[in-house]
Formats: sequence, structure tokens, C-alpha cells
Amino acid sequence: MKRASRCLYTGAMLLAAGSMPVAAQMIPNSVYAELTTMSSYSTDSDRIPYEPLQWSDNWLFNFANAPDATHAPVVSPEFHVTSDVPLTGFWPSPPEHAPGTNVYTFRFLDLLVPGYAPRQLPDGYWLSETASAADRANVHTELPKISLVRKVTPEILTGPETLQTITIELTLQEPMTFGPGTPPVNMFFVGTGNLRVAYGGYDLVTSEFVSQQRVDGWNEWTDGTSAEWNADVSRMEVGRTYVFEAALKSTKSPLLLGSPRFKPRVFADYNHTEWLANVDDATAVQIDHPAAPVTLRVETANALQWSPAWTWPRRDMGMSPVVSPFTSEPPYRVIVPASIRIEPETITVGSRGVVTAFIKIGAPYSTEAIDVTSVTLQGAAVARTTMAGDTLIAKFQTADLQGLVAAPSAALSVRGLLRDGSAFEGIDSVRVQVR
Repeated sequence: MKRASRCLYTGAMLLAAGSMPVAAQMIPNSVYAELTTMSSYSTDSDRIPYEPLQWSDNWLFNFANAPDATHAPVVSPEFHVTSDVPLTGFWPSPPEHAPGTNVYTFRFLDLLVPGYAPRQLPDGYWLSETASAADRANVHTELPKISLVRKVTPEILTGPETLQTITIELTLQEPMTFGPGTPPVNMFFVGTGNLRVAYGGYDLVTSEFVSQQRVDGWNEWTDGTSAEWNADVSRMEVGRTYVFEAALKSTKSPLLLGSPRFKPRVFADYNHTEWLANVDDATAVQIDHPAAPVTLRVETANALQWSPAWTWPRRDMGMSPVVSPFTSEPPYRVIVPASIRIEPETITVGSRGVVTAFIKIGAPYSTEAIDVTSVTLQGAAVARTTMAGDTLIAKFQTADLQGLVAAPSAALSVRGLLRDGSAFEGIDSVRVQVR
């Protein structure tokens, strides 16, 4: 089975630097070109339920270079989209388009993609003009044909290297059909993609898949950056739950202090893909959509071997990656969630009173991990602390608080560190009065 590239949301990818091996004979390189009608759904949750979802509808072109023995590059690709329906909402950048015409052109002049490694070229998507200017998206409501659950163990990276287990539970809720006049589903993928956290020119967290579990009736695939499984749709059983597992080795830089939450993206994709006849030793290929007045023509400056395809219908479901925020200035510190309550509700500036802060650190972290000597309220050092269940009670001298001005509602900030170097901050509002 031919396999389409799964990197459909990365935009223009960074290409590897360095010299390109010279092939003995410059036989045309193999590339994949696709025109797709797709609907997508994404959530920050660890669960996609079997209930009506709001799907975003758009078009997409995809173009991927496959590794082969020739090492021939792909030079200056261009994408020419012809559509009888005016298009809008382009990503990652708008195309060339002359008013009054129905041709939209994306050019990547002087772009050279090495032929000795798999590479995703810049891809793009667009919407029909029926999209509103406000949300720039066409949306429809539909039941998914599957439900998904993501589990990551452990969720936080506590050491320099952490081996995480990514578990995906997929339940087929209904048959893989879309109704009369629509091609049947013939491709199904489920998988997870790794994460890289970079900031200020530094890789703060990197990760690599080191293994994946075999599942009966499914084919598995990994290149270290993702772990995927695909199945013959006709062999999938409605009502059955399939469980997939992959091991992810995550490495935290010593430049990042603390223990970040780190959960990779999980995705599923079911579609009908129609593979067209290969076009050999040519500088262009054309794909006509079977159900809409849209045509994609891909051109390059050098001759290639083309594997064209169209995909329709297609449903993409994804759970977004989860990464802890961190401070923007070195030393980089993980920021953990905290809830703060301050008493009394009215503070008198210059008084000799005491202000109390009740501090709770949210899961998967613990309030007991707070370095109590680091806690401050409006710049004032903590006077004393006690623990009451899952709450740290911190006392401060009112006279030590900084930057207070009379106000009916003033936001006071409590800051501190955990013993692993993570930072927390919480805010509560009180009334401030002057004696």
C-alpha cells in the first residue's frame, strides 16, 4: 500500500543543511502529490467522544518527496490551483491571483529539497469564499465514526531523560461509510507525533519514539518522529476498542529548570484516497477533483517521477500536544498552575497587620513540593508557613508589601519556586485602603 505523508499541519518545514550526495545516474526522483477535500477536528482534551462535533472544512494540497537511490533533488516547485469557486482563507501564505481569474499560484522559486531523505515540501490549504470573514472557516456538525482516548505515563519529565508510554484507545463506533454518492473509506491511520520544545536558540526538550506495540490486524510504522498504525478498514469491527502503545524517550536540557508536562499529539485519519497512474520523467502533473470544479497542477524545474492522488472524503481528528509554559528569560523555568486566595479582603496600607495567602498547586504537581523560603507576596518575604492538607498557608507582614495604592480592587501576586526549580505565580484581588 502506498503511504501518504502525515505531516499535514507543519507549513514550510526546515530542510536539512549540508552537501547532497551525487548519484551515478540522475534518474527522476519519486514524489507524491495530493489534492484533498478534508474536514478536521482538534481538541486540547485527552478524549474525543462519540458525540456531534464541529468540523472545519477546507481544501488542502500536499506534496512530499520520497527517499530513493537516485538522490535527485526537487527544484523550485509550483502549485497552480484552478477553481470555478472563488477561494479565500489561505495558509500559510496567500497565492498569486489576478482579479477576475480562477487560477491561484503558489511558487517556491529556488527551493531545493534533497532527494536522499524523506521531506515534506511546503503545503497549504484554503477555503471556499462561502466562509465568513469573521471566522474564516466553513464548519459543519457531524458524529465521528470513532472515539479516542489519550493516556501518557508519566505526564511530567522529572529527570534528564524520561521514558514515557503513550497509550491510544480507539473504539470504532459505526461503519466506515459516508452514504450514497460518496466513495467508501479505504485508508485509516492512527498515531502519535513527538515533540520538540525550542526557545532562544536552545532545544529545551527533545523526544524520540524508541518502540511501538504491535496490534493484531494493523500495520505499524515509525521513523522516530511519529508512531503510526494503519488497518484494512473492512477488517475493523464496530464496537471494538483497539489499544495502541508507543514508548517515547524525552530528554530535558539542563537549561530548563523544573519538571514540564509533556504530552505528544494524538491523531486519527480516515479517508478515501484514489491513486492515479504514475507519471514518469515529467516536470508537471495534474490532479482533477472527482466531485468539485477544482484542479491542482504541480510543476517543478526538473523532471521527476510523480505519484498523484486525490482524497475525498477525509476526516482528521487530533488531540493537541500539551507542554508546560516556561519563563521567557534565563534561567528558563517551568511554570506550574497555582490557585491563590488572600485574606483579609481589605488591606490597609502602612498598618501592622498580617496578610495570609492560601496556596494550592494543581495536579500533577504537589503543594508539598513548594520551597517555602522562596514564597513572596508583592515582593514581601514570607514570615511563616504551615501546611493544611493540600494547602500551604503563608503569612506576610502588611508593612512589607510593595507597590500598594488605594483601589477598590487590586490584584496581588504570590510567587515562588518548587524544589525542582519550577516556578509558580497566582493572583487574587483585594480592596486596598490608606489609613
